[in-house]
Amino acid sequence: MEGTAPECRWPAFRRWALTAMSCQAALCPKQQTSQIHLSVARFCMALKDCLQPAMHQQYLIPYLNNESNPVDIAQVSNLIYWMARIQSHLGLGPRGFGRWNHQLLPSHITL
Repeated sequence: MEGTAPECRWPAFRRWALTAMSCQAALCPKQQTSQIHLSVARFCMALKDCLQPAMHQQYLIPYLNNESNPVDIAQVSNLIYWMARIQSHLGLGPRGFGRWNHQLLPSHITL
């Protein structure tokens, strides 16, 4: 999964995402209805839902903080999208989960 997950300059979050998706993928079919499997799916979809307000231009900010190593929201969004797509492919996400709205892309990419 290391090679398929999008890059993210928030290393702890990326490690967590890789760990959660790897653990979920390692579960045998019998365990795929377990509380652990479903909890990971619910959390991934909750993260996706947290990004929905960011679709409004007034809330769109390029970074999570103003530190010397800012966390790029576009990278975090891409990682959350990657996790949500996995859940959708497993049949645990919303039906018809599609592409991100273009407004989640940073302005320097869309202009």
